[in-house]
Amino acid sequence: MAITVEDGSGVSSADAWADLAAYKAWEVNFHGAEGSESDALKEAAQRRSVGYLNALPWKGTRTNGRDQSLSWPRSGASDGDGNAIASDEVPRELILAQHAVTWAEVASPGISAPQVNMANGKTLTAVDSMKWTITAGIQDSAAAQRTLIFTALDEIAGFLTRDITDVEDSNEMYLRSVGT
Repeated sequence: MAITVEDGSGVSSADAWADLAAYKAWEVNFHGAEGSESDALKEAAQRRSVGYLNALPWKGTRTNGRDQSLSWPRSGASDGDGNAIASDEVPRELILAQHAVTWAEVASPGISAPQVNMANGKTLTAVDSMKWTITAGIQDSAAAQRTLIFTALDEIAGFLTRDITDVEDSNEMYLRSVGT
């Protein structure tokens, strides 16, 4: 099924900010050749990448509220330099981020939502007073499993309300929440 592209008007059935042809052109420009994967596989990867990006904590609000299916276009959004983004614009940085996450999803399906067992990040070191020792490192985090996605996050960091790449902060918050 073909991708329905958001054109900046708040398309109610959109499932991506760029189509398959744009992704294929990006593959050639950034990786020297188009990948050999099927169009169906690439479109599925596009949808997963948009699902990941759509859930990020963006500045501003959806231009057409809940009537639009994707998080962009937005009203009241600005870039990292404070430049306003038009309420009918889908930023080129977002499209580049979509392509980068799609590429990561093609290379490793599901990478934008990795399964990580954080229980391996601590070891029971005493029984009578239930003492746990944190043994997890940055490599044990969900974010560490998505290193290919950091390129995309760097591209759109200025559009977000907080830094979601702060792996140590995320790990600390998680471990605190499970009672370490």
